[in-house]
Amino acid sequence: MQLKTRSRLPLLLDVILVTLLSAVPSQAQTPTDSGSCIEFDGESWLQPERPFGFDLPQGYTLEMWFYYPSDGPIQSLVLSKNNRGFRIQVHKTGMIEYWYGKTEAGLFALDQWTHLAITWDTSWGRLFIDGREVQSVFTPGRVGENDEYLRIGDEGFVGYVDEFRIWDFAKTRGQILRQMKTPLLGNEDGLVTYFPFDEGTGQIAEELSGKEDDLQFGYTPIEDDSDPRWAINPIPGFAPPPSEVGQIIVPYDPVACDGFLLLEIRDLLKDGTEVRALLHSTVTSDSETLVLSAFPPHSSFFQGSIALSRGTIIEGDGVLQVNDGDQIRIRYADLDDGSGTSRLRWVFVDVDCQSTPWIPTPTCSPTFTETPTQTFTPTITPTPNLFPRIIYVDSAVPVSGTGLSWTDPTKSIKEALDIADGQDQIWIRSGTYEERIDLVDGVSLYGGFSGGETSIEERPAFSESAIRWIYFEEAAYPEYSLSDIEVGEESVIKAFNVHSATLDRLEISGGVATNGGGLHCEFSTLTIRDCTFENNVASDNGGGVYCSTSILDFERCLWRTNSAYNFREESEIAKGGGICGEASEIRIRHSRFERNLASGKEVTRGGALFGGSSNFLLRNIRFDWNHVQDQVPDYIWPFSYRSYYGSAISLIESCETSVENCLFVDNYPKAAIDSTADSKTQVIQTTIASDEFSLSFGANPESLVLNSILFGEVEGGPNINYSWVRNWPSGKGNIVDEYDLALDRATFRPLTSASIVDAGTPTNIHTDLLNAPRPIDIPGIGQEMTGSEYDMGAFEAPVSGYPGIPVTPIKTPTKTRTPTPTFTQSNTPTCPPIVSYPATFTPIPSAPEPKQAQFRSKPANPKSNTITLYVDSSFSAQGDGKNRRNLFTSIQSAIDSAGKTPATIYIQPGTYQEDILIDGQEIQLIADTASQKRKSIVDGKVPNNRVRLDGYSIEIRGSTDVKLSGFDIFRGRVKSSKSSSMIEDTTIAYNNRMDFPPPLRGGGIEIGQSEFEIRNSTIKGNWASEGGGIYARYSNVTIQDCKIEENEVFPWLDRYETDWDYVYFWVDAFGGGIYALHSSLVVIDSEINGNRANAYEGGTGLGGGIWIYADPNRETRIINSDISGNSS
Repeated sequence: MQLKTRSRLPLLLDVILVTLLSAVPSQAQTPTDSGSCIEFDGESWLQPERPFGFDLPQGYTLEMWFYYPSDGPIQSLVLSKNNRGFRIQVHKTGMIEYWYGKTEAGLFALDQWTHLAITWDTSWGRLFIDGREVQSVFTPGRVGENDEYLRIGDEGFVGYVDEFRIWDFAKTRGQILRQMKTPLLGNEDGLVTYFPFDEGTGQIAEELSGKEDDLQFGYTPIEDDSDPRWAINPIPGFAPPPSEVGQIIVPYDPVACDGFLLLEIRDLLKDGTEVRALLHSTVTSDSETLVLSAFPPHSSFFQGSIALSRGTIIEGDGVLQVNDGDQIRIRYADLDDGSGTSRLRWVFVDVDCQSTPWIPTPTCSPTFTETPTQTFTPTITPTPNLFPRIIYVDSAVPVSGTGLSWTDPTKSIKEALDIADGQDQIWIRSGTYEERIDLVDGVSLYGGFSGGETSIEERPAFSESAIRWIYFEEAAYPEYSLSDIEVGEESVIKAFNVHSATLDRLEISGGVATNGGGLHCEFSTLTIRDCTFENNVASDNGGGVYCSTSILDFERCLWRTNSAYNFREESEIAKGGGICGEASEIRIRHSRFERNLASGKEVTRGGALFGGSSNFLLRNIRFDWNHVQDQVPDYIWPFSYRSYYGSAISLIESCETSVENCLFVDNYPKAAIDSTADSKTQVIQTTIASDEFSLSFGANPESLVLNSILFGEVEGGPNINYSWVRNWPSGKGNIVDEYDLALDRATFRPLTSASIVDAGTPTNIHTDLLNAPRPIDIPGIGQEMTGSEYDMGAFEAPVSGYPGIPVTPIKTPTKTRTPTPTFTQSNTPTCPPIVSYPATFTPIPSAPEPKQAQFRSKPANPKSNTITLYVDSSFSAQGDGKNRRNLFTSIQSAIDSAGKTPATIYIQPGTYQEDILIDGQEIQLIADTASQKRKSIVDGKVPNNRVRLDGYSIEIRGSTDVKLSGFDIFRGRVKSSKSSSMIEDTTIAYNNRMDFPPPLRGGGIEIGQSEFEIRNSTIKGNWASEGGGIYARYSNVTIQDCKIEENEVFPWLDRYETDWDYVYFWVDAFGGGIYALHSSLVVIDSEINGNRANAYEGGTGLGGGIWIYADPNRETRIINSDISGNSS
């Protein structure tokens, strides 16, 4: 287009006309679409005159439109080079096979046009269908290449093909979407092959880029049976730009923009392009100004600019010379003189010399400046999106819009992602979005908007934006079954090969998937802030989040009631109820894990978090009531042996983890943190409270516990220093086995009287869980040393206590900007660096505590305040149990009432249908009146128990001086762990006698890490796989004046998986009467008779009476006892 200069402007011409002229003028081409395409009949094809080269080592994009009819063959070969290394085959089921593999069915529909694009960026091959990425494959090698002819059609293909293109770079999804329905000129940057198929007649399809041969119909240049046909079958919506060639029309509202316009041309300019400007206006003053500026794309300084006043037409001085790749910025300022006559409505930009026009969006600016404020970030793609857009989403609108404003938003997040590219942001109005989405590289999602905001900072303090797929939603720890749940790859959010993206203020819930119910990411780098993952389920790994080979940075996030639960028949291992990270680098700060569950059929790891071959930084986190459990479904028992690890955290396979300023409360039943010997785990300034086990560490010399409080036992060999810990024989500066630990019973914060105050050592972590500074030295309080010592545990005691600082934080985070950590991707992940955060941070919200925090503190005189309580199951109403006229009606009610106070509980004869738990207490349960002992019966066959404890009638854990006297216990068991207990004058008989299979260990009594005495009692007729009567592990057991008779053990069937099937094998049974594993066993004046270790199928029974696994550090003594009539 040529511009004619004029000496006088028409008064009513309300436009600005900007022309971009090539340094070497050429006749502009007009891309058109005649609607013609190529039709194939199954025995026809197109091919070039010479073999087709595909030597594109730096990447490529191949794209085309195809139409596959419903009356076509089952499968057809659309494209090939006479080898399987280069072919595209479509199936009637909607499946596609190509050189990187094959897809699932249902990707395209019959009897309509489908756009297909295959890209390769030297590392990853990707398949796009209609602009949507459907598959990605890691393939560093180039596509299979040979010297054969390229063929389109043949080998049974019936259908149509149109718009065949090849580029010498890997296009992004946004670039594919912008151009797939627009005809090209042929001279676009990176275009190496282009067949628009617009001729409509003849034996040749012309190649328009000039870089490849034309395509010939069939075998010969003359017509024959191998020729396809020209056809008219237009692609819906396929059209050139809506106006004259290269001309872009952008609406402009002078009222909304207050007289200012900023228009940016994003497309790269060619070398030597000249920019000429003409200003047309109806305003008579000289205050109206047009400024054209050119600058390099990755810089904020101008290379040159022109200012033109009203009514001037300058040919010489008004020409701006630019270099290859420069950007053009146009600014228009109407400094109105008061006449109000300016009526600028449109901006025309002639882009004849552009490779592909981009429709720019005008933005309003409150002030006018000649210096650009945008700093550009380099990208590696030929046409990068250097000017991020904002795309608006609102689920409340009746119909979806363009997404370019709050008044015209898209209705769904998926629609916004489909048009997003580069560094675009998607702003989501608060609401519920029932959809599943795939993240786009570089595109970030921000929730919590009320609508109308112009900056992220204007959002409400904390809103309830949510992404929800309402598919599965139950209460905490639901009872799943196969009939309740259907499973697929149905994560709420997926991120595959997303190298940079942010999720901010989103609630992600209701997802059900094999891995990652809420979020599934692979080969991705994400920043996730202020997000909630709730009620998501994975059948295998990562109920809330699953990540593989990724870098994730979480801040102020909540994981609540997510589950990794083996509900599929083929599932066997469950890992990470909240999050599962494999070969990844993960940082989580100022967050909370609450009531997450991992439940596997064979192996279970990590109620809240699992890590395999990964690095973690876990800082300022609460872990509450996370749980691992063993499934015992009817269709599996007894075909597998179950094991579970890490109630909160499980780390295996060379993980490197730092746990800092964290609090663990009531995670059960295993160690809060389980770390294998090949993993390096450091626990610093952390409190692990009310957990049966605190830590279970493999023997890694680099594993460390420092400045921490460990309520439970510790297994393994970590280096523990400057910590409060029970029964730990080594280490520096530890406070060992002190029962009077002065902590606030509701918050676990140290009281100023606590011995742990000033008892720690300085570290490079200078804040506590509440972001209070460390150290705080209180004169006269704690250990008076140098003043630089830290308090042990997650909290630092302030001078005046904790006024106004709740342990349950409010929901609104501060608006203080925190630095965004930068990760460096490497083949071997390294532990993330420590980052400082502002002391004004307020942690995320917490739910009400599920129960009062439990302590194992012991008074100086444990018997000085013993109370007496009374129980009678036949009593008509529940009393306070303080006398025989006002009794408790259940044993557990009396135990709960005693709390941590030592208690003797007298129980009237009767049947008590309940399971009993004694947890961290001093309790004596005595059958009332000496003449009626052994009349109090505990029956484990109870429907609707208040709490079910895996079939045990009585469980004792973490308790001291427990006594049972005068009981008959049928069809139940006694289990003791980490306790000192005694049973006297009691019968434990026929437990699980009619149930199959029996418990694996301890048919009558299971003892673990305990001091246990059994006196004047009978253990009879119980079944198990190990220890039919009694099983003891790492314990000291004394049996005196007892009868252990007619107990049995049976072999059990286990299995392991191979590449092709399961292999089953029988495991031997041990100890019909007693099995002692690494334990001291003393048997005095007792009878061990008629017990049996059975053989069955391929399993052997060993030790009919007693089987002892020898331990040189443990003693075994049999004194004046009868061991006879046992068999194996």
